[in-house]
Amino acid sequence: MAIHPITEAERARRTRVYEEALASVRLEGFDLDEQAMELYQRYIDGELTLAEVGSAIDDLDDREFGPL
Repeated sequence: MAIHPITEAERARRTRVYEEALASVRLEGFDLDEQAMELYQRYIDGELTLAEVGSAIDDLDDREFGPL
């Protein structure tokens, strides 16, 4: 696991991005599962890049629903 140090301003930006995306998902009638929320928290904390989160979520989806 790589750590990508971020500033407090970047943490705040990442939190806003996450909250806006979560609101959008919920407006569509969906919610994030615990695993996805943990991945996004790791992004907010600077442990993952957004690309790494996307890849990890794709892997979760592939395991749960099979490759598309």
